[in-house]
This record gives sequence, C-alpha cells and structure tokens, in this order.
Amino acid sequence: MDRRTFIKNSTLTGIALSAFPSTYSFGSILDPVAKAPNNLQPLPIPPLIDTSQNELTQLNIINGMSEFYKGISTKTCGINADFLGPALKVRKGKTANIQVNNDLDETITLHWHGLEIPGSKDGGPHQMVKAGEAWKVELPITQPAATCWFHPHQYPRTAELVIRGIAGLIIIEDEESDALNLPSDWGINDIPVIIQDRKFNKQGQFDYELLDIINVATGFAGDTMLVNGALNPVVDVPQGWVRFRALNGSNARSYLLSFSDHREFYVVASDSGFLEKPVPMKSIHVSAGERFEILIKVDENTQCDLVTHPLHQMGMMAPPFDEIVPLLTIRSNQTVSKGTLPEQLTTIKRHKIEDVKTKRDFVLEMGEGLDYQAMMLLRKKKSAMTQRMVMAGSKMPMDDLKDKSRPMLSPEDLKAINGINGKPFDMNVIDEEVKRGELEHWVISQGKDMMLHPFHIHGCRFQVLSINGEQPSPHLMGWKDTVPVFPQGITEVLVRFEHEAQRNLPYMAHCHILEHEDTGMMIQFTVT
Repeated sequence: MDRRTFIKNSTLTGIALSAFPSTYSFGSILDPVAKAPNNLQPLPIPPLIDTSQNELTQLNIINGMSEFYKGISTKTCGINADFLGPALKVRKGKTANIQVNNDLDETITLHWHGLEIPGSKDGGPHQMVKAGEAWKVELPITQPAATCWFHPHQYPRTAELVIRGIAGLIIIEDEESDALNLPSDWGINDIPVIIQDRKFNKQGQFDYELLDIINVATGFAGDTMLVNGALNPVVDVPQGWVRFRALNGSNARSYLLSFSDHREFYVVASDSGFLEKPVPMKSIHVSAGERFEILIKVDENTQCDLVTHPLHQMGMMAPPFDEIVPLLTIRSNQTVSKGTLPEQLTTIKRHKIEDVKTKRDFVLEMGEGLDYQAMMLLRKKKSAMTQRMVMAGSKMPMDDLKDKSRPMLSPEDLKAINGINGKPFDMNVIDEEVKRGELEHWVISQGKDMMLHPFHIHGCRFQVLSINGEQPSPHLMGWKDTVPVFPQGITEVLVRFEHEAQRNLPYMAHCHILEHEDTGMMIQFTVT
C-alpha cells in the first residue's frame, strides 16, 4: 500500500473527519504544470553546532535561493544557509558566545525564544542589528535541558522575516539529560521537525503581505507544508526508540499531530524541559511557537506518516487543511537505535498559588471590525473558509456581512489595530514593572474575537495553572514559555523571573500569531 492510499484509508479514533485525501493538495497559485514537488526527498537535518567549547559561533543572516519545486528558484533568507539555520547545542553552566552578522540590506533582530537570559541579551525589538553590522552576545545558560529556538523579532516585521526563512533551533543539554539515555544521535534517532506553512505565487516566490486584512485578522494561512524546509520529505530511522523534536515554526497555524498508523507515542518534554514522566498520547495540539519532544517505537516494518488533522481555528480550514495533511514519511532501516524510554524523566517542583505576590490580567484584543471585514473579503472571494469560520464559533451572523455601512479599514489602520488591555504595542511605553524573583499569577484572556492566541512570555519558563478553569492536560504540566489561549477562553500561569530587564532593553509578552504581534498584540515589561 503506497503512502497516499494509506493516508486515504486512515482514520483516527476521537477525531471527527468528513473526508480523507487521496492525493496531496497544494493550493498555491503557482502554475500546476510547473509545480512538481520533490516527493520523498530526504529530510534536511540542520547542522548541530556545539557552542560549549567557548569558541565564537558565527551566525550569518543572508539572502538565498531555494528550490522547493523542481527547476523553480525561490528567494529566501537563512542563517549560514539559503533557508533556515543551524541548531545550536548549548549546555547548562556554560556560556554560548555568539556573533550575529547581518548580511541583509535591512535591519534585523534575533530573539532567543525560550532562553532564560537577561533582557540585555534577549534579542527583542530594541536590539536592532543594522545592515552590514554585527551583534556579539554572550548567552549564559542556567536552565535545564530543553528544545528552544531563535527567530527575528523586528517590530513590525517579524512575520515577514520568519516567512523568508530566518529561524533555527537551540538544544540545551545538562547532566540530567545525559543520564536519561534518551535517543540523542542527531539526525539519526534524534530528529528535528520544524513545521511551517507557506504559499507560493505564480512566479514560485513566497506569497506574503503583512497589511492584508485577512492576514492581520487570522494570521497567515499557507496552503503548502514544509518540514525542515522541504516538501514531502522522508526520514529513515533505526529500529527501537526514536525521538522527534517538533517545533511549530509557522506564523499562525496550529497543528493537530498524529501518526497515520494510529500508533501511540510518548511526550517526554514541552517547551522548556522534560515532563516528570512520559505521557502516552495518540494526537497532540501544537500552537505557533510551541515545542514538544516525542518518542515512538520503530520496528522493522515501520512505514508511517506524521500527519496533521483539521482544526477549528478561524481562517485555517481552507483546503487542504479541511482534510488530513501528511507532513513527514518515517521509514525504518536495518540499524538499531541506542536510546531508551525512561520511566521517570525529572522532578518538577510545583509553584503554589499561596506564594503569589502579584496578579496581573492581560486581555488579548483584535481591532473593532477586523473580523467582520476579513469575513467579508473571504465571502467576496467565494471562499469556503468563510463558512468554516462561522461554523467554528464566530458570533457574527452571515447576514451582518451584508451591512455595507461599516467603514473599510485602511493599511494605515491595520498597523496598530490589535492590542492587549485596550491598547496596541508602543516601543516607547513600559506596560508592566515586575519584581525579580517574585512569583506572579498571570491571567491571559480574550476580548470579543473567536481566535486562538498562543501567548509567549520572554525571559522565563512558567507553569500552567489552568486552561478555561480546568487543570491542564498531563503533557502541559511541565515547564512552558508559550501556551494557547482558546477562543473566548482564559489561561492562567504561574511565573517567576530570575533575570533583570531594564527599561531600555525590556522583555516582551505577546501573541505568537506573528501578524497579531506585528500589529500591536504585544506588551513590554521590566524586571528589577
């Protein structure tokens, strides 16, 4: 049975689906005759750079050309490569010495997403590296083993720069991770999986515009999947336990991941470190910016796909995402994996609500009329997505779309239309002042929209207290730095900041739908 037939015939218990794809569907407007993906190409594995030897690691941000489709060159950006970048291996107790060289013709920043480091080293929007210049930074690693990542944070251009390909992984190791005997042969039984969606125009270039009403409302929705920068890749893995480090590196889209053969897998780590024990699951929701490490058992007959299922996320159910979409083919080879699945991974000391010193409330808000105009444009395009947005829970009835009295939003309006606590982000305003070392209770909720908002806090790792009033699922009981806030929902976290962030180089907290971040759904705060 071939890959496509297998996916077509697959079903997954507990996930309601009305149809299954019989072929791969790529909806970009690139000429379908010319559009021949490199089917079943080997999964690209980013080079692993060991930074623990005190040598200076050079990260060169460059323009590049990439061939996603045979014979078609796409303009991209990357770090030491044409698209994406390396994985940096860092070690607790060591300092990573990094030099970021900006070889683009524009200003950029580079944020170390998930690292607990001072604001002066965080790489937020205030730490701009001008064209042709360099930023030398020492990153003291004080936190436990985890999978983190780095990407631009140039306000208001983060979304576009990430689309172009500027991103890479950070692999933190420590004595505890050494002792666990998890699969750790990079690219062999320890596999990075960077999941991103893109859209291509007729010329085979990335099709993206920030100040597009639909993008600003729902976040960018691509129709073509890339894994580690490749379409339809395949990875051959040894028999035994294999580890996948999954990063949702998309601008906005969430994924509901599973395996096409319905297998059970084990989640061993979330954003900021190991769970106490492996959590068995058959599907997992991963929102933009989140990471999970999962283990599967491979035998001599293994051939399956990592797939994503339809999700009721506003604006994200247009084809092919109204069906199961394969991401990565996994095949066993004749070698044997050295790693194991431990029964116990770590011990997590739980924060206590009675130790909280300060409680803060954050309401994530989209601009008045934004969802209305996005739906109106979708209807004008006769897109099935409009109906799906309503079905997903929008309170706006279809009749309201006939109301033409509302003024149209201009590109200037869109620049700061989203916000937190009633106001858009302002580079010159410090929104909160936090005391270093004190436990805080953050309550993140939504305004009137029906979006899913992944919320990321810089400079820390936190524990999820509740999601919509309920205790989080076991795989969310570890350390996190990004967490979903579901439509009309409330997510509560307990957080303590161990490093300082001064007024000139503050920390950020924001929606990790990058189009929301770039149009105002972000705050900045100090830690002293």
